[in-house]
Amino acid sequence: RERIVLTSQLAQIAGLRLHPTLAAMMARYAAPSGLCLHGAMQRLRLVGRDWSHRDAVLRACPLLEPLMPQGMAWDIRDAFAEGVADALRDGKEQQVASYTSHVMLRVAGFREDVVAAYMQRSPGEIYLLSESIRRQSRRAGASTRLALCKDRVFLRIHRHVYDLE
Repeated sequence: RERIVLTSQLAQIAGLRLHPTLAAMMARYAAPSGLCLHGAMQRLRLVGRDWSHRDAVLRACPLLEPLMPQGMAWDIRDAFAEGVADALRDGKEQQVASYTSHVMLRVAGFREDVVAAYMQRSPGEIYLLSESIRRQSRRAGASTRLALCKDRVFLRIHRHVYDLE
C-alpha cells in the first residue's frame, strides 16, 4: 500500500495524473528500483500527463510492459485476451480474435508485431482483424461490444494488480 501512495506522490511531483489502478500497477511491477519507476514515469510523460481515466490505463500498458520484470508469471497482454473473451463469451473465435487485436492495437497502442507474436498470427492478419472492428464500429451494437471489451480488460488489470483474482 505504501508503494502505491509513494508512486502516486512521485507522479504528482512529476506532473502526472494517474488512475489509482495505474499507480498500483506501476508500484507493483515498475518499481523494483527507483530508476525503473522514474523510467516508467518518463515514458508516460513523453506521451501525455493525464493518465487518470480507464482508457489511459489501457494505453499505458504497452509503454510500461518493457519495464516489467522478465519471467513474471503474468503477461499484461493476457488481461487483454481474457478480458475480451469474458466480454464476448458467446462470440465466435474469429470475433474474439478481431476484438482482441483491435483493443490491443488501436485502443491500447501495442505495436502490430507484438500483438501478432502474442496471438501467433502474422502482422497482416492482425491489421485485418483490427480493421474489421474499426469498420464495424460505426454500426449500432459494435460500439457497445467494444466498450464492454475495454471495460472487461480494465477489470482484469485492476483485479490482478490488487490481487483480487
